[in-house]
Amino acid sequence: MVSKNTIEHKLRSDAYSTFIAEALNTAKCTTAVFVNRSFSGSLEQSPLALNRRLVAKLGRGAHTEHMTELPSIDRSHHIFMPFFGGADARAALQLALQLAENPDITVTVVHYQMRVEEASDADTVAIKGVPDGKIRVSTSCDKPSDDDFFVTMQHSLPDALRTRVTFRSIISYDPVQDAVGDAQNEVGRNAGNGGHLVMLGRNVELAEEQASRCLGLVADVMLERDVKASIVVVQARKEY
Repeated sequence: MVSKNTIEHKLRSDAYSTFIAEALNTAKCTTAVFVNRSFSGSLEQSPLALNRRLVAKLGRGAHTEHMTELPSIDRSHHIFMPFFGGADARAALQLALQLAENPDITVTVVHYQMRVEEASDADTVAIKGVPDGKIRVSTSCDKPSDDDFFVTMQHSLPDALRTRVTFRSIISYDPVQDAVGDAQNEVGRNAGNGGHLVMLGRNVELAEEQASRCLGLVADVMLERDVKASIVVVQARKEY
């Protein structure tokens, strides 16, 4: 877990980034990195907790008639999941749906499909939202399996989750930029709830730049743009 108070310091440290990358690269099971940005207020003093202690203290022989009513607790969470395909994204989607079994959690999953002119002849395409960055374009033989997986997960969704889980597909010329924009619209709207999550596959194979080999290209951009949510980066178990 990377905490809010150390995000900037640690993730910009070559030594720490190398440590995370090596830990993920040598992991033999499905692994996740949680970037905690005050999820459930766990890293900062909650006003509710302070009020409770104040009431307890004043209750010992002091007058409490001027105390206001304690605020109610909103335990809800919203998960936004950009799906770019690949084993990591599939593992992340499965985790998001497992979390959605909690009735306080809602999930939005968006499948971003790259639209590239003459895509069959292109190995990579420049991304406007990433300076000097490129994202790899999935080959035609890879796409059907990702598309089929996404559709299968959507159609096999239990009835109990259908009111709280939304699936969408978007064809985009700039999927990373669109994913960041959608994340900013999806998360952070309800500042009083239990906290938002952006769930991502690590998908280091998407990026050509070595700098994005720690948490992955999409996570790097989400953090750079200061998306108002905690981030979970998932890496699927490697097949040996």
